[in-house]
Amino acid sequence: MRRTVLVLGGTGVLGAALCARFSDLGDEVIATARARSRWRAGSAPGAALVPLDVTDEDAWPAALRAVGPERLGLVVDAIGAYTPAPLHTDKSEAERVLWVNSLARGRLLDLMVARLPPGSGVVRVDSSLGDFPSRTGALVSAAKAADRVMSFALADTCRRRGVSFGSLVLTAVGESLDARQRALFVRRFGYEPPCAADVAEAVSGLAALSRIAPGSTRLWFPWHGIGGDPLEEDPC
Repeated sequence: MRRTVLVLGGTGVLGAALCARFSDLGDEVIATARARSRWRAGSAPGAALVPLDVTDEDAWPAALRAVGPERLGLVVDAIGAYTPAPLHTDKSEAERVLWVNSLARGRLLDLMVARLPPGSGVVRVDSSLGDFPSRTGALVSAAKAADRVMSFALADTCRRRGVSFGSLVLTAVGESLDARQRALFVRRFGYEPPCAADVAEAVSGLAALSRIAPGSTRLWFPWHGIGGDPLEEDPC
């Protein structure tokens, strides 16, 4: 049966692959992204684009009306913001990263789940930095740790609403790594980092699995080990 799939953050490297994957599966795909001026041709293949800036909470009602959560079969959350800034950075940058990666994602999805039909599903693409912090990305790690708490709370909300929930915990997407980071990743794991298309395939599989498994479903892809950062020269 053809579903309507919403991809939050649908114009990024991973978001574009997610749009293409679900479009290829025959689903109707809607993708959200920030201001139209940031959209690129072909950035969300096969998807209808809806403007949504997660930092602008006042604009959420209009975006939700355009999306129509009541008709959705699946929501895939690929929202994220990265910064190399340290934990003790300027206030505006810290607030932006924390808001986009945790508070905004959690609050927005909580609003959506309340309007999703029973039997629909939510899959989040989470970062392993939320479980095993990185010394070199302390601010992002702090945001992702807060986001893991949001995921646990959201899983409970979905369960009460009869909505399936899955979380794919991701270390890195190959296309987002430079040559040095890719070499470090291969040295640590012994294989290449997953490309965006592989991750999108895993998300679609997790969405199917979470429909038949009770409660929430979590998938590591890949797990980089306790206390380790695969993109550091000397991971602890």
